[in-house]
Amino acid sequence: MLHTFAARQLNDLINLLENISCETYTQTMESVYYSNVGKHTRHIIEFYHCFLKAYKAEVVNYDERKRNISLELDKDLSLLNLKEIIEKIATISDDKKLHLELKLNDEKLHLKTSVTRELLYLMEHTTHHMALINIGLSNLNSDYVKPEMGIAYSTPNSCIND
Repeated sequence: MLHTFAARQLNDLINLLENISCETYTQTMESVYYSNVGKHTRHIIEFYHCFLKAYKAEVVNYDERKRNISLELDKDLSLLNLKEIIEKIATISDDKKLHLELKLNDEKLHLKTSVTRELLYLMEHTTHHMALINIGLSNLNSDYVKPEMGIAYSTPNSCIND
């Protein structure tokens, strides 16, 4: 079930990217720490790549992700990656157990986790970055701003328009 929500969310990001120019994709957004849509998109993609790699290896470590700057600069490359991620997450099993490795205050931790838990984390992470993208685009006076973009699925629709 989470696969469907994650795919829907990534499709929302695809829709955004398909509706903005390459210039807007790389334009600095002062209001969100001088980042741009491309940087947030790269970050989302790289976290999903870590997860998909972990699905095979059974160990996920978001801290040790490879940073591919090309994803920040090339909107089409990001679109291709997002579409591939959607295809891949549709094929994975929810019930697989995983281990999460992370560094906290110079201490490496190993925690038990699962595919379901990590998909939920990725969705929350993506929501956060989509909210930042939306704020940045609104401050650029972009034509592509949606009030519901970056709002958690748990937020009632009635709260969005208040």
